[in-house]
Amino acid sequence: MKKIIVSLLAVVTVIGAVAVGTRAYFSDTETSVDNTFTAGTIDISVDGENPWTSSYTESMGDFKPGGHEREYSYTIKNVGNNPVNIWKRVVITDQNTGVETEPECDDQNGVWANPDGLCDWAGTADNNVMAPYMHYAMDVAGSPLIDMDWDVRMSEMDAVWTPLQSLEPGDSVVIRQVYTLDETAGNEFQGDEIVFDIELYGEQLMAPGPTSDAKAVVLENKSGDPHWTPVMDNIWGLLTWDDSGNYRVS
Repeated sequence: MKKIIVSLLAVVTVIGAVAVGTRAYFSDTETSVDNTFTAGTIDISVDGENPWTSSYTESMGDFKPGGHEREYSYTIKNVGNNPVNIWKRVVITDQNTGVETEPECDDQNGVWANPDGLCDWAGTADNNVMAPYMHYAMDVAGSPLIDMDWDVRMSEMDAVWTPLQSLEPGDSVVIRQVYTLDETAGNEFQGDEIVFDIELYGEQLMAPGPTSDAKAVVLENKSGDPHWTPVMDNIWGLLTWDDSGNYRVS
C-alpha cells in the first residue's frame, strides 16, 4: 500500500511539473493557398485557321510539262505560349487516271472508243504514277529551303518530315510551295491526278521531332544553341533508302 501511495505522489509531482513548465511564445504562421501547376501550350494556326481547313486544289490544276509552275503559299503562326519548332510534309494518298483522253489512250496502246470514249485498255495497265515526274521546291520566309534546281521530286519527299522554322510565341512565317511537271512527262499522264495531304507539326524545343515510316530523312545542319535550331542557309541533304539496304544521299 505504501508503494502505491509513493507511486501516485510521483505521478502527481510530474503532472504538476509539466503544468508549471507550460509557457506562451511569440510566433507567426504564413500559408500560400490555391497553388496550381499549369501546363504550357503548343499551338499553331495557318492563315488564321485553327484547325487548318483550306484546300489548294484550285491553284494546282492544268499542269503541263516544260516549266509550267504551280504554287501556293500559307502563313504559319505560333499561337501558343511557348517557342515551337515547325515541321512539314506532304503525304501522297492517291494517284489516279483523272480524265481519260485519246492521246493518253493511244500512247499506252489502248483503243479509244469513238465518239464518246472511254479507253479500252485491252489488258494494258494505265500508268498514273506521276509523282516521280513532279519537281518540288519550297521557300521559307522568302529564302529557298529546297531549290527547284536541285531536282527534288515529289516521290522522294512523300511523307518525309522537313524542318521549317523555329517560332517564338506570336511570331509567324510564310511557306511557299512550287511544283512543276518534268519536260519528259509524256501523253500517258494527260488528265492524271496526284492527291496529297499537307501536314504541319509543331513541337516544343529540345524535343526529338516527328516520327515517320518514310524511307527518307532530311539532313539539316543545326545551330550551336541549346535548342539545336535548324539553320536555314540552303545547306541540307536528303538520305533515302530501301528495304534491301540501298541508300542515296543527295
